[in-house]
Amino acid sequence: MTTADRIKKDRITREYLKECLDYCPDSGAFTWRARPRYHFRDKAAESRVNGRMAGKSAGAYSESEKFTYIIIDGKKFRAARLAVIHRIGQIGKRDIICVNGNGKDLRIINLKVVAANSGRTTRTWAHGALGHTGITMRGSKYEARLHLDGKVKYLGSSETIEAAIRLRKAAEQEYGIRQQKRSA
Repeated sequence: MTTADRIKKDRITREYLKECLDYCPDSGAFTWRARPRYHFRDKAAESRVNGRMAGKSAGAYSESEKFTYIIIDGKKFRAARLAVIHRIGQIGKRDIICVNGNGKDLRIINLKVVAANSGRTTRTWAHGALGHTGITMRGSKYEARLHLDGKVKYLGSSETIEAAIRLRKAAEQEYGIRQQKRSA
């Protein structure tokens, strides 16, 4: 089995991952290991990478994407997904969410495996002037909106705030969005 077989577009085998990285479930820290020869095309590449990386912390946090990622053999993986794979094995196409909403907190107790696309979350932010997330007033009508995949989705407008709240709640259910508790 070649290295390309061990790492597909978005999947990596648990065995290969454990040869690349150590993971501490209590702290959420990843550390590079000295990788075996067959991970590299030649001895020089093995020496160069192991000499530079072995024993050092792995991963980088992306401010724009709000998650920590690790690049293995030129492929970018979400560190939360790697933590779960390292700990329990393959999880298929299911998503991983950080329970407290912090993409830097990779402790195993903060990670939750959910069905694909149900990992969408919306944080409980300080509510606007109307006191409800996603509800605004435009003229004499109340509008319901939802932030979904980086875009604002218009849900509709109504004469009453209660009807707008119902629109918002129905959309949250439809799109599998759950409110996260605000962390102190």
